[in-house]
Amino acid sequence: MDVRYALFVIAATLIAAYPVSAEICGIYFSGSCPDCKIIDNYIANESNLTANITLVRYDISNPENAEIARMFLEQYGLSEEYSINDVPFILFSAEHHLSGNDEIKECLQHKVEQFAEEGGNPCPVIIKTAGGAQGSEGGGGGGGEKGEIPGEPDIVDIAAKNPSIPMGIEEGESAGEDKVRETEKESPLKKLREKKKAKKAAENVKNVLPYAYLAFLGAVIVASFIIYKKKSAS
Repeated sequence: MDVRYALFVIAATLIAAYPVSAEICGIYFSGSCPDCKIIDNYIANESNLTANITLVRYDISNPENAEIARMFLEQYGLSEEYSINDVPFILFSAEHHLSGNDEIKECLQHKVEQFAEEGGNPCPVIIKTAGGAQGSEGGGGGGGEKGEIPGEPDIVDIAAKNPSIPMGIEEGESAGEDKVRETEKESPLKKLREKKKAKKAAENVKNVLPYAYLAFLGAVIVASFIIYKKKSAS
């Protein structure tokens, strides 16, 4: 068998076994509670995921984020079962969600593997009616092209620790953009990323402007001094 063909077969098998191009996304509600800090650390340092996952993190100690959390719970028909005080809480869909320290540690790995096998899990979104009000569908939309991810949450990209899965870096985040995000297309998650990038770019410009003004002012002063010296010499 040709060596190149054999390598191609091996690579194709690995890609089939680990569908990293699938978007696996959840909404993660956290805060300043002790369990929240434990799960923050678990997600960042201790989880042993075998697929890449993105968590859109809302800190509910921010009143605006707390209201967004209520919107998600209502949208996905979970407002009677949970409240915003039941953090840490990860929402994948109306049927798939994890709450509390123990449940997240015990079930997150299995849940992500399940989504990877099924081809991914798009980000939960908030669906609004034409008049701007929150949609009332019990299922909550489940991600995809419709709806939006409101507010300004953090994006937590968790790269799989399986060494056979290709990874990349995006501005300090740890999931491979080319592989993991190629299926996002115009998804709400991609729109959120673009919104955050645009905001960061605007902040960078704002930070640079004072220095640019000082540099311009300095150049004007130097040019004026040179012209003055030339006129004085003549």
